[in-house]
Amino acid sequence: MTESGISIPTAIEDFVIELEDSAETGIHVSFNDNLVDVLGVTGPLKRETIVVIKGLCKMGVRPVMVTGDNWRIAQAIAKEVGITDVKAEEMPTGKADVICSFQKDGSTVAMVGDGINDSPALDAADVGMAIGAGTDITIEATDYVWMRNNLEDVIIAIDLSRKTLARI
Repeated sequence: MTESGISIPTAIEDFVIELEDSAETGIHVSFNDNLVDVLGVTGPLKRETIVVIKGLCKMGVRPVMVTGDNWRIAQAIAKEVGITDVKAEEMPTGKADVICSFQKDGSTVAMVGDGINDSPALDAADVGMAIGAGTDITIEATDYVWMRNNLEDVIIAIDLSRKTLARI
């Protein structure tokens, strides 16, 4: 809007901040060079997300959210699902850099992603997991691909891996 010379009143900017604090993206709508509306758009969380995050914590796995979303939206979502470590406004290569920084600290990193923007990070992770069918490039960047679109498969994979390694 600013690049098009359309001014945004402070009250509207404040409203967009409120939307983002509620995990909604504010979309400005203009007509004839005038701001006419703001829409709040959000995607639903997978119903099992909170349960999976709690389960990972019980397993001793530290969940970290690495997202391209802005900070306010990322913090709102993280708070809702119980994640305390958030890296936001990351481009695809930045996500991979975050993965590498954890690895440099000695952590073994599993990355769960579902889109082309996750591919560099999935490839950089020690274990890449694609949820759902994903795109061709996402599938090629991962070690595991689940055809079901269910985050609970992450817990199953970690549990299965631990049991397998315990027997070797």
